[in-house]
Amino acid sequence: MLVRVTIALLLAPVAGAEEGPEAPKGPGAPAAAPFASSSTPPAEARTAPPPAVPVPVPSSTPPLSRAIAFQLDAKLAVDFASFGSTTSTVPRIGAPQLLAGIRIGRFAVELGFAFARLSLQTTNTSFAFAPTATYDVFVSDDQRFSLYALLAVPLGATLTPNGAAFDDALQLAFGLRIALHRYFALAVEAGALAEFLGVDQKQLVTVASTYGALVGTFVYPR
Repeated sequence: MLVRVTIALLLAPVAGAEEGPEAPKGPGAPAAAPFASSSTPPAEARTAPPPAVPVPVPSSTPPLSRAIAFQLDAKLAVDFASFGSTTSTVPRIGAPQLLAGIRIGRFAVELGFAFARLSLQTTNTSFAFAPTATYDVFVSDDQRFSLYALLAVPLGATLTPNGAAFDDALQLAFGLRIALHRYFALAVEAGALAEFLGVDQKQLVTVASTYGALVGTFVYPR
């Protein structure tokens, strides 16, 4: 019996050392760390997913082309007022009724044609070719609306029974254009036209006028 008690007393400290000191259980003691699975990576090793890259949505309207395109304009013009010498016996050149040329982006260069004929006691005929330049000052984001400026120099002649006289003019205008189709647009144009008309070889008539016009424009390709 004495031998058993002695062995038990000798083994007691060894068992306590193997278990280690017991953690304090007071209210201020730190909580025990939860059991961590070896398959779960630590928070520092976890990487956030890459941010989503926005994908641009293509516009339904093609960008303004810089390629060379063919442009054709047809005008129906009406004079608002005229100032200067009388032209009761001289046909007016007026704004060119038909223009054809090329367009590059917002800029267009065309050659216009104007024709007028007046028959009273005699028949007088005027015609002119007009180098014309237009530029789109403003174009909307959807490219349906544009505001353009126009500059032209009509050069021609008046044919009378007494001979022919040289005519020239200067035209400046602004217009608002709306695209009705990919290749067709309609515009309202207003401007001023200064004309120097030859009645005969010895007399020159000068007329300044304001006008308005309805313009149909065809552009291909676009």
